[in-house]
Amino acid sequence: MDKTKFSVTIKYIVLIIGLSITAIGIFTYSWFNSWVITIDSFVKLTGLGVGVTTAIYAAMNIRHISDAHRNNIKQKQKEFSIQLMSSWLDPEMTKTFLSANPMLDSIKNASSDDNALEIFNKDNAGRHSLIAILNFFELIASSIDNCVADEKILKDFFRGIVLTHYNLLNGIIDLRRKKSNNLRIYKKFESLVKKWS
Repeated sequence: MDKTKFSVTIKYIVLIIGLSITAIGIFTYSWFNSWVITIDSFVKLTGLGVGVTTAIYAAMNIRHISDAHRNNIKQKQKEFSIQLMSSWLDPEMTKTFLSANPMLDSIKNASSDDNALEIFNKDNAGRHSLIAILNFFELIASSIDNCVADEKILKDFFRGIVLTHYNLLNGIIDLRRKKSNNLRIYKKFESLVKKWS
């Protein structure tokens, strides 16, 4: 049965129940008062019937409203996930990535974490590019953590990219944490890596 037909059926059922309750209420009230009913009593009983009908209809529709809201949230999560993927594929991000590549290669070949941090601090353009990339991964992790993005979509697209970059940059992240005395730097990114490993 399609949802439209089901929804219309529910409305008619609720209307019939409401009219029945109203008619039974008026009949019972009249019977107890020797079949005499004032206009004031009739209006009150009719209002009660409308109120009961509305309450029944609301109770029956709460689940449908909740389902629609949940579907709307899922759709917005998918849209935001696609925006993140598009941002990664954007030519500006490609330029950022390309300007970070020489530094990534140097960091990969560094003899120690201290040497890697020295390389990181020396090259301003490369450092800004790497920070932009790390911030982007932190945004992905935060979006998933706060249920703004669809984790499955992002994991399918970014898992390898995230893990590769984390493996290259985890030493830099640790050294930046120590140097700034802030253990929260890229914490969500790190948690996402653990989750996706």
